Amino acid sequence: MRSGVTKKLISPQCKSYNRCNAVLCPLEIEEIRSNPWRIWYPDEPICSNKDFQGLGWVRNQKLIAKKHGSVDRCFTVNMLEAITSVRQGIRGANADLGVNAEKRWFQEFRRSRK
Repeated sequence: MRSGVTKKLISPQCKSYNRCNAVLCPLEIEEIRSNPWRIWYPDEPICSNKDFQGLGWVRNQKLIAKKHGSVDRCFTVNMLEAITSVRQGIRGANADLGVNAEKRWFQEFRRSRK
């Protein structure tokens, strides 16, 4: 079960630092990748810095939010990068599974692509 809003992790080096509330910041990508708890829900803010709008995972966040992805399911950057096509009703991982959430999501993701 989702327990509140994910903590903001944005670099003070970002020119959008004072106005951005994104939970996944492209300037903090190494920290995000090394921490399995760095997750994003479709109803949370997305990076607003114009320098990063071309990143595939940022584009996928916007598409998922627009296509009304299930807001009780989360996504990691690895998951967002793996998605090649965002469809209506896309579902993220079940955060209740803890560190296994991403692994389970990838198993289901690969199965659905066959």
